[in-house]
Amino acid sequence: MSFAVATGSATVAYVAENEGDPNEGFDPKTDESEVQYYIKWKSWAHIHNTWESESGLREQQVNGMKRLENYMKKEKMLSNW
Repeated sequence: MSFAVATGSATVAYVAENEGDPNEGFDPKTDESEVQYYIKWKSWAHIHNTWESESGLREQQVNGMKRLENYMKKEKMLSNW
């Protein structure tokens, strides 16, 4: 069974509490996954934070992609150091 890792509104804390874990049944040994980032949305409270993939953010054409790119560069630099 192929399983897509959940992103977006299904990963909001109160939605996951009411509807269950959107990643239930995910097995990292056999299922394909992607890097995700925990996003705090501007003008929204922290309770509305979501997990998003880089590709999903690019598709949504969100502002702040430069900030994400700088974060990824910094993490890469730290891991190489």
